[in-house]
Amino acid sequence: MPRCYKLARAGRIEEAREIYPWFMPLLRLDTIPTLVQCIKFAEQIVGRGSENVRLPRLTLIGEERA
Repeated sequence: MPRCYKLARAGRIEEAREIYPWFMPLLRLDTIPTLVQCIKFAEQIVGRGSENVRLPRLTLIGEERA
């Protein structure tokens, strides 16, 4: 269970709000069509793989890659 959720449930709203801006983009990753590409790119950044993907997927470009 996410920490910000636990904090909110415990009534510690201000602490939960501090975590929320950092955590929300991670939650949104699961809703985008380029999820696989994001995972592969992150693996490449940390040195554990390659961002190469098979068609019909394409590597990330532009703002999404940034």
